[in-house]
Amino acid sequence: MEEPEEFKDKMKRVEAMKKSDSGKFKVIGIDKFDRHDWIHGEYDTAEKALEEARRKTKKSMESANNSSIATVYYAYDPQGRYLGGDTWKNE
Repeated sequence: MEEPEEFKDKMKRVEAMKKSDSGKFKVIGIDKFDRHDWIHGEYDTAEKALEEARRKTKKSMESANNSSIATVYYAYDPQGRYLGGDTWKNE
């Protein structure tokens, strides 16, 4: 389990990662199994970012049996506000 300071540092890093100084829409990937996260890409429009986040999340469903260990992708606007993307569904 993470220590409180480690958790705070990670939250600050993720908050900064969501924002875009270049005015682009970001897609962030999060591997819920090993707790890694990364910037997947930057896009000119919210529509493109949402499309990519949903497509990548759906594709990752093939390699996980439930959402608690899945890799999911989230889209954010340039100010770091969540747009959507994690479309995990048990179909």
